[in-house]
Amino acid sequence: EMLETIDKHLSNLTEVEQKREQAGLEKWIKAAHSLGLARGLYPELPLAESTLKDMIACREALAVATKGIFDDNGHARMDAAMKTCVDLKFEHAPELVEAKKMLHQLVIEEKLIKNLEDAMYAGGFLAEGDVVNLKEIDSANEALVKNGGVKTNEGRDAVARSAKVRELRTRISRAEGTKDKALWKEVEKHVSSAGSKLAEHPEFLFAGKRVAEQRGRDEIKIKLVEAVDQRNQADLRRWLKRAVELEMDKKYLSLYPEYTSSTEMLAKIDDHLSSLNKAAEFRDEAKIALWIEKAIDLKLDAKMYNDIPDAKGVLQRIVEIRNDLKVKIQNAFAPTGGVDLEASIKCADDFKYSHAPEMGAAKSTLATRKEDDRIAASLQAAMKEDGFLEDDGHEKIRTKTLHEFLEEAKKFEMKTAAGKNAETLGRRILNLRLAMRTAEKTKEVKNWDTVQTRLAESGEELSHHPEVTFAKDRLSAQRKREEAEAKLVEAVA
Repeated sequence: EMLETIDKHLSNLTEVEQKREQAGLEKWIKAAHSLGLARGLYPELPLAESTLKDMIACREALAVATKGIFDDNGHARMDAAMKTCVDLKFEHAPELVEAKKMLHQLVIEEKLIKNLEDAMYAGGFLAEGDVVNLKEIDSANEALVKNGGVKTNEGRDAVARSAKVRELRTRISRAEGTKDKALWKEVEKHVSSAGSKLAEHPEFLFAGKRVAEQRGRDEIKIKLVEAVDQRNQADLRRWLKRAVELEMDKKYLSLYPEYTSSTEMLAKIDDHLSSLNKAAEFRDEAKIALWIEKAIDLKLDAKMYNDIPDAKGVLQRIVEIRNDLKVKIQNAFAPTGGVDLEASIKCADDFKYSHAPEMGAAKSTLATRKEDDRIAASLQAAMKEDGFLEDDGHEKIRTKTLHEFLEEAKKFEMKTAAGKNAETLGRRILNLRLAMRTAEKTKEVKNWDTVQTRLAESGEELSHHPEVTFAKDRLSAQRKREEAEAKLVEAVA
């Protein structure tokens, strides 16, 4: 009966999981828990729980996306929620119907907004003799009204911009062809209030040009003087360009010496910033400091030109890297000195400052540290090979490799504590090997006394070294033989 019950629960659980029936899943998951089915024994249970969790999350995401369909990024949020439903094979989610309905409304509004955007770039006043057309903008706005008005921020922004474009067309139509200063003043005010999104709109740009021409060259002169006083590179470019359009660079140059002084100031600013950026790019510490000082002398505002604080940041980083390299060079032979120095070198390379004055010494010191580590490792390895570790194995004792590495260490003059220690221990092992080989060959007491001396010299660090422990055993056996021999001699006598 229990088996049938379990089979029934699992079958029903699998069926509702595959059909994505939320109520069924909740029912049979609860029943499975009541029956005491263990997740580890029945994978259908954790799968069903996971699917239920995903379904609930999917429905919640749809609800949120539906509620905020007209908010910023509403379309993308809805697409993501719907895709989750499709991926989950949960296309029958109750919220999906309303979601699709709202998405459809959004798509319609987006199309109408696109029509309005297109209308803002057609029928404007962009050249002498153009006839202004308001019909397309009006028709596009009327379509939005008929659709129930705009609901998105994008739509409201487009409607607001279209109103500004329409108003510009109306004002420019009235002002164009006249010398009425009041009418041109209205155009000027409207252009100045365009906002960032319409600042580069072709009609606003052209209207600004016409306003500037009407307002005259004296206006440009004032702007140039202000830009020079403020050291404003962008404004200088802008107003010098306008001055050229109004022939202030040639025909009216004698009347406007401000054009010449502005050109010279712009050239100085460009030269200073270009030189500063090049110095920063090439990590030239002296030149960065020089051009920062010159920028200050020229009264360039660091808040206006990010190049200056950026260059200061590069200069500060250069100083930090150099100081770090100096410290790491000094500590290169500390336990982690090699790793730390290599990391500092990499940091300098990553910062494109491989030509730091300390880099030569850093790389040379790192090479020395690596050589120290290599010799130390070789000594450690040599101490583990060619030793005397078995009875009658003294003929296998080899000292050449260890001796060569010890000579190399002596010539190199080990710098690290680990290297010096390896050299000391290696020397003790070598001495022990030499003593053991002689003692085993000759069996003379004095040679075994030498072995005893070498063992005493081996110290605590080598107390567990296999050659040391083996030598101790051999020495103990030898002493016992010597004692037995002495007693035999005594007994005979």
